[in-house]
Amino acid sequence: MNEKLKFCKLLGTNINVITMDETVDYMDQHLDELRGKYVCVSNVHTTVMAFRDAEYRKVQNGSVMNLPDGKPLSIVCRMRGHQEAGRVPGPDLMPRIFELSEKKGYRHYFYGSTEKTLHALEQRLREKYPKLNIVGMYSPPFRPLTEEEDEAVVKQINDTKPDFIWIGLGAPKQEKWMAAHAGMLHGVMLGVGAGFDFHAGTVRRAPGWMQELCLEWLFRLMQDPKRLIPRYMDTNFSFIHYVWKENKLLKKKNQELVHTPSRPKTGMKIAMIGHKRIPSREGGVEIVVEELSTRMVRFGNRVDAYNRSGYHVSGKEFDEKHGKYFQGIQNFYDSDVFQQ
Repeated sequence: MNEKLKFCKLLGTNINVITMDETVDYMDQHLDELRGKYVCVSNVHTTVMAFRDAEYRKVQNGSVMNLPDGKPLSIVCRMRGHQEAGRVPGPDLMPRIFELSEKKGYRHYFYGSTEKTLHALEQRLREKYPKLNIVGMYSPPFRPLTEEEDEAVVKQINDTKPDFIWIGLGAPKQEKWMAAHAGMLHGVMLGVGAGFDFHAGTVRRAPGWMQELCLEWLFRLMQDPKRLIPRYMDTNFSFIHYVWKENKLLKKKNQELVHTPSRPKTGMKIAMIGHKRIPSREGGVEIVVEELSTRMVRFGNRVDAYNRSGYHVSGKEFDEKHGKYFQGIQNFYDSDVFQQ
């Protein structure tokens, strides 16, 4: 894909810096390139799981897009300088794609959840989006599929020629399923978790004001406390702690970059010898030396400039040390400079 998407690395996971409108436009314009790939919709829970589990983090970062579903993710991205970072919740992305599909004729397949939820989902979607092309639905058993069953499901999905394949298995199962089937399916896969339940009407979603205040987790907690209390007590507080520690590390690294003179790991050490002064106050060869030295530094080389008397006169753009005296070109050779 020619268009490179921006991202913010958050606890090791690459979260896209993107808005809802940009996401819809991107999928519409790059649909053919997205086929066979998968899109993760990330929140606090999945980001903490990925931080703790290297294999799951690899799955998350293997996606073609990693959308910020939870508002805390977009807030942290903005705090780290990505002011344009928006929020792209999976349940909100679904109707935007459905509306677009009524105009473009895109085909949709739904994989996951229960037969009851899928039936309710289909009924509601056909009422709200009468022109939406739903080509298939499948509720897998609550056990791993055999190799033969999995091959049959892949064939069944591909036979319907879907453009969008919505996966509702819940995290981390749905992300692992999509990664395992990358390159096997003809449509783009999107893991939207509870999005199936919200649009089927089997589970209520938090009102908008609670979502804006980062309280959607609390609304869901009140609906299913037995299952969600342990999860949220763990991941929510862990997220705050992990991000706080990561922010401290990033701040320390930024300070080191500001206060530590840059020294290329690879490149050449070069001495410019025999001119009057740098920076130039008269013109002539000094201007050429200054410009050439600056450009060579940008390519990872180290440059020191010495006047006709042998004193160090480098300009600030490529200076490393003051007060040096030239004692022979051999002093500038360093075999380590060519090692990685």
